[in-house]
Amino acid sequence: PVSLNKRALEAVGDETDGSRWRGTLLSSQDKVFGTAADALTALNEDLVANWDRSGMAAPVFIDDRLAASAMARHLEYDGSLLSRLLTQPARRQRLDHALQEAASGPFGRFLPNATDYFWGIREQRVRKLALDNGHLIEPDRPHGLSIPFERPHLRQALLDGVLLPNLFLMFLVLAILPRVRAVGGLRQIGYVALFHSILLAALDENVPEERDLAAELQVRENAWGMRVIDEKISVREQLAGLPEGA
Repeated sequence: PVSLNKRALEAVGDETDGSRWRGTLLSSQDKVFGTAADALTALNEDLVANWDRSGMAAPVFIDDRLAASAMARHLEYDGSLLSRLLTQPARRQRLDHALQEAASGPFGRFLPNATDYFWGIREQRVRKLALDNGHLIEPDRPHGLSIPFERPHLRQALLDGVLLPNLFLMFLVLAILPRVRAVGGLRQIGYVALFHSILLAALDENVPEERDLAAELQVRENAWGMRVIDEKISVREQLAGLPEGA
């Protein structure tokens, strides 16, 4: 059973944008919900109802093309963080190691890893890619896509609609790096926190810019949701305890 994190909500300052919705959430402060999913469903229903009545909320639509465009902007310069992590061999080795460690850990089954960094688009279909000998290729298609894993080629393929970032890169460019919180389905509780920890493990604290980012990530965790649930066992641990395939 879970309940509302009343203390965290009351700590939200009156001058913040979120304060106008605090009363809506606090109206459920005495309720006890069976699970975090039940709580989030009920609270979201209350919030959406108030947003509809207020006329103050406007939808923002994010799709794969926006993610590809954002990723391409990160690859515009050699010195950007994602350019270093992906195209400098030592840095990519460190990133690969962080991904492998996360995949083999207790929450590894929440890590989407069906493709190597990017999905390919050929004949209007999404294709799994593998990084082999410096190229992104379709592993079972000798004459399929083959894109050099180099910054200019990756950037152009993203702009041309030939590549799409995988979920890890998508969350980096749309949420974690710009410090935007994500709210979504239950599995997102598991994998967004993993993405956050993978990025932390891949950063080099000898680089001032990355050291500052690591410090901010540790102080202001950019995980999942808005911390309105007060659970006795973390939601991620609850998910890890579910049977395989649940």
